[in-house]
This record gives sequence, structure tokens and C-alpha cells, in this order.
Amino acid sequence: MNKKIISSIISILIFYILYLISKYNYLLFHNIVEMLNVIIAGTIFFVAWNSKEYLNNNYFIVIGTSYLYVGIMDFLHAMSYKGMNIITQYDDFATQIWIGSRYILSISMVIAILCINRVKKLNFHILVYIYAIITAVLLLSIYKWRIFPICYVDVNGKGQTIFKIISEYIIIAIMILSLILMNRNKNKFNEKVYKYISLSILISIISEFCFTLYTDFYGISNFVAHCIKIFAFYFIYKVMIEEGIRSPYNVIFHEMKQYELKLQEKNRELELKSNVDGLTNLYNHRFLYEWLNEELERSNRHQRKLSIILFDIDYFKQINDNYGHIKGDEVLEKMGKIINEYVRISDIAGRFGGEEFLLILPETGIEAAYLLAERIRKSVEKSHFGLETKVTISGGVAEYKIQTADEFINSADENLYKAKENGRNRIEMGI
Repeated sequence: MNKKIISSIISILIFYILYLISKYNYLLFHNIVEMLNVIIAGTIFFVAWNSKEYLNNNYFIVIGTSYLYVGIMDFLHAMSYKGMNIITQYDDFATQIWIGSRYILSISMVIAILCINRVKKLNFHILVYIYAIITAVLLLSIYKWRIFPICYVDVNGKGQTIFKIISEYIIIAIMILSLILMNRNKNKFNEKVYKYISLSILISIISEFCFTLYTDFYGISNFVAHCIKIFAFYFIYKVMIEEGIRSPYNVIFHEMKQYELKLQEKNRELELKSNVDGLTNLYNHRFLYEWLNEELERSNRHQRKLSIILFDIDYFKQINDNYGHIKGDEVLEKMGKIINEYVRISDIAGRFGGEEFLLILPETGIEAAYLLAERIRKSVEKSHFGLETKVTISGGVAEYKIQTADEFINSADENLYKAKENGRNRIEMGI
């Protein structure tokens, strides 16, 4: 059976069981829900705390810390709930603690996203102390100083105060903001992790809206809101516990993996730069020699043809002398582009040195190599280099005949020399 169908069936079953428990004893239902949330919140914190050496994503550092104090507040909320007879001075305590807890969670969601692009890693210890102070002040304002606004009045069925309802809508607005910021920074998360966090925020928004509707602690909207809240915590559990432990790559090591991929990309770029001539964007002398030796081995092993072309720009010294080295560099750069237009994927073209260019042509006989050299020569002759004089090239073509790399190149160089002796702007080949 499909996993999504199984998950849906289990969710419906849990919802129904909780409904039956709430009908039997609402306090029991409330305690089960809140204690589940407290356990999940505490576990989220301990996973984050024990992973702090590896956890480089500031989002998870903030979320991990905030859930510890959200869990503490939810525990006190459960102990203050009407009918528990543990903290009994005011029925309003439970609702005040609830609103304080939701403010901490929603604001933390926004702060977590805002800190995600912070280069410097947040100090976990300092963050724990800051949250401890904020939570302590909040609790003192409720239990000791009695300055926290009234949230619930259990007289003549009045229920929630205007402050409480407005606070719920403010909390919803803050959560929507966190969802928008989350979407803008989704590239910072693994796809599955992003989906779970977004679902948790969406479900929390629905839960908060339900909490604006109840008039009775034991009412149906209160029941629905508490049930939905379980699923909001569950998806954060999926991120921090299941994904964090079973697939640490997705959470704890996601940024490390991203950094590793960037490092590999940089290494590839550096390797490419070390093999490529910066002016012509063709391969450099060192790489040409390495590749040629590999091609010689392949040719010997498989008895396949191999040819090379050695080009030289005619009268290049005069170009530098008459037009300057900047113009000379422009000529070399354009030469690189022209050669690149004619080489095949299997061919290797590079700047052999100065104004010389070498083409390595696997599985190519001398006649085919000569025709390619002629096409390149004619293209150069027809091209405009921005000079008053024409730019031409001469070339020597050679086919491999059980030689060393130096001997092979020398045979092409001898043919290049013949081309220059015979008037330049021509290609010579040795049979």
C-alpha cells in the first residue's frame, strides 16, 4: 500500500482515538496532547544541542533552542489548565502562558530564517541564556508581577479577551511572514526538509486560527486546535529527529555537503584553469604533452591512426612590433576561437607556445588531418583581425609512426618549417 495512504489512515485513527479520549475525559486528552508536544520539543532541543559541533545552519540552532522553552511553557500551560488543580489561583494562567509560548515560537521562526544567511555561526550557549532570560521575564510577568494582559475571562461565558484574539492573529501574521521568508530561502534546505518545515508552519497557522474561535476550555474548536498542533510538532520532529538521525545529510550535514560540492566545483575550475591557456581558452603546453602521451599509448594498444597539426602565425613578431603586444594578444585570442570552431569533440587543441598551436586528432589519418588544417588556414586568411595587414598561418601535419611524443611533434615541426620555406600561408604534410 502507498505510504501516503498509510500515513493518512494512521493520522485519521490518531485523531479519532484522541476524540474518544476527549469525550471520556477532556483533561486526560489535554494532558496527553501537551505532554506529547513537550516530549517532542525537548527531544528537538537535545538533538540540536548534541549536534551543535556539526550544526552550521543557524536556522536549526535557533529552532532547536526555541523549542526547549516552548516545551517548558507548554508544560506549565498544561499544569495551569482549568481542572488540573495544580496552579489554581487564576484560570487565566493557562491562556496567558499559551499566548507567551506562541509568541516565542512564531518570532523564533522569523529570527531563524533571518539568521540563515549570517556567515558567522550563532553561539548555542549564549542563545540558550537569552531564551532563558526572556522566558523567565515572561513567566514573572504572569505569575509574580501580574502585568501580562488578561487573555480569558470565565465569567458569564465571556471567554477570550480582545487582547487574546488579536494576539492570535498577530501570531498568525508572524508565521505567514516566516513562511514567505522560508520560501525565499528554500535553496538553503534539502527539498524534504523544506517541505516538512513549511507544512509545520502551515498547520500551526491553522491551529492558531482555531484557537481564536473557542469560548470554552473544553469546546470543539479547542479540541481541534490541540489535535492539529500535534501534527505541527510532528513535522518538526520529522526534520530534527527522523531526518537528523536517519539522514544527517539532509539536516546536520546539508550545509557541509553544499560546501563540499562548492569546493569540488572550485577544484574543477582550478584544475581547468591549470590546464587551459588564459588568453586563447585552449589547452596549455603541459596538458598537450600529457594528452599526447596518453593518445600514443592508446594508438599503440589499439593500432589506431593518430595525427597532429602544428600551426604557427606568420610574421607574428612584426605584428607585435608594428601594432603592439595588446593587438598581438587579440590576434592570439581570435586564433583560439577560430581553431575551436573546427575541432571535433574527440580532438584536443591547445596553444603550444608563443604563436604556435597544436591539434591532436585521434583516429585520423594524415589526409583527413591535412584537409582540416587547410580549412582552418583558409578561415584565418579570410578573417578580419582589425589590422591593416592580413593575418595568415602556416602548418605542418604528421601521422604517428611508433615514435616518442617529442619525435612525433618534431616531424610536424619539420613540415611546418617546410611550409614557411615554401612561402608561408600553406600547409605541408609528410607521407
